[in-house]
Parts: sequence; structure tokens; C-alpha cells
Amino acid sequence: MKKTQFRPHGECNIWSEDNFVVVHTYGPWDAEHVRLGHQLIMEEAKAFNGKPWRMLGIVHGESIHTVESQEEQIRAIRIQQAHGRIGTALVWVDAPETRQFLAEIFLKMYARAGEPVQTFPDEASARAWLKEHRELGACNSPR
Repeated sequence: MKKTQFRPHGECNIWSEDNFVVVHTYGPWDAEHVRLGHQLIMEEAKAFNGKPWRMLGIVHGESIHTVESQEEQIRAIRIQQAHGRIGTALVWVDAPETRQFLAEIFLKMYARAGEPVQTFPDEASARAWLKEHRELGACNSPR
């Protein structure tokens, strides 16, 4: 497991399992945090040898991107797609009051990157969906 920590710019823990990369992330994020996370994700994606893979994003707390970090995230997703990334499962933890607001921001960002994304109420549901779609190509659902 690789771990980075930026104070006050967020933290992420990244590792690979099966055919997906797991990212536990804590905001807020700036572009530097996104760039470092992207580097770590690309290192983990090497384990898939160019085969399709998905992202399991576990978003903790009141996670907000700056405008610059959103643009950096979109750029990173597009690069990762060129290296086999085919979709994302997202879970929000510890943010019941703002979950819908955050989901709308993230879904727009992922749409701009051309990334199929599905949201889930908990990590177990997201993992079940990822395992169910292990052998499939691109995710079919836009949400």
C-alpha cells in the first residue's frame, strides 16, 4: 500500500486488487495532490499489464476539489484511460449532509473526462459491483 499525506491538501491510500485500483481519499484537494495520486495510481495500474481495470474510489469527509485540481483530475483520468482504465465505482463516507452535492460535482467531472461512473451507498456494494463486472468491458451505466 502506498500512502501520501498533504496537510491541508488531502491524503490518499492507494493499492491494487483483482482488476481494480483502490483509492481511499480525504480532501480537500489541490492540483499537487491530484498529480501525486495520479503517479501512484499509474504505478499500481502496471500490475494489470495493459488489461482493462476500474477504480474503486472511497471518498472520505467533506471532499472538495479546487478548480485547478478538477482540471488536473480530468487530465489524469484521460491518461489513465489510455492505460486501461474503463470505469469508476464511487462511495462517499462520513458526509451524509453533503453526499448529493458532492456526487453532482464528481459526476460532472467524470463526465467531462469521458469516464463511466457508478455511485454506491457503501464499499461492500461497490466491491460487489466491481467483482460482478470483472470480465466485462466498459461500464454500461453512466451513474
